[in-house]
Order: sequence, then C-alpha cells, then structure tokens
Amino acid sequence: MAYQTQNKNSCVILDTANPNLDGTGTIVTVYSSPSSPAYGSIVETVRIQSLNAVQMGMVRFFIKSSEEGAQWKLLKELPIPEMPDSQVPYPLYNGSLDLNLTLQNGWMLGVSSENNTYFNVFAFGLDIIGFI
Repeated sequence: MAYQTQNKNSCVILDTANPNLDGTGTIVTVYSSPSSPAYGSIVETVRIQSLNAVQMGMVRFFIKSSEEGAQWKLLKELPIPEMPDSQVPYPLYNGSLDLNLTLQNGWMLGVSSENNTYFNVFAFGLDIIGFI
C-alpha cells in the first residue's frame, strides 16, 4: 500500500547539559508526529551542528508516546568527538544520523546533549497524510 506524505523539517538548539539516560532532565522535542488527521510520521535523518567548541560526549535521542504521563525512553546515542576551539569557522562538528524512525500519531522525538556544548539539531521527515 502506498501513502501520501507531506515533508516536515524542524530545528532546535541544545544549550543545556543533561547527563541522564533515564529520560529525566532537559530533553528538547525536535520532531512531533501530529495527533490527527495524519497517520504517523517518518523521521528520516537528523543533522547535528556545533555552535561552539565541542567537548567529547554524547548527543542522545529519545522517544515519547502520546499517552498521558508517558516518559522519555532512550532510543540512540551518537558519540561526539572533542573538537577544541580554533581559528576555523563554525560548525566545528557537523554530523548526521540516518534514523528512518516511524513515529505513531502524537509521538515525539527528543534530543539532549551530555555536555554544555551548544548544538543545532535538524530533523528531516515526512508526515503520512493519506493512502493511495
């Protein structure tokens, strides 16, 4: 069965350290699947760009269901190498991650940074809006 999709891209800035793996602390929603009338979403790729010198650590991705009281669950960790400040232009770190993650209606993809490195995080995906 084929489906109709609508492109959806988003961007957030990470600016708070969160060393927690259990879904607590500051987690920023980078992509939300609409509750209705869509039929879910597919997050294809996520891109991460540093906005300052980079400390070695992790950028962590979490998912959260639409159920009331749902908690963030760790999905994936992306190791970030140390990149000290230098004379080169930013971004010092520029990486991407192919997720191809399917989110049910109302579910969210969240992101956090282990350290105080500032990152732009871009999510590129599709909302499923119908079937052909």
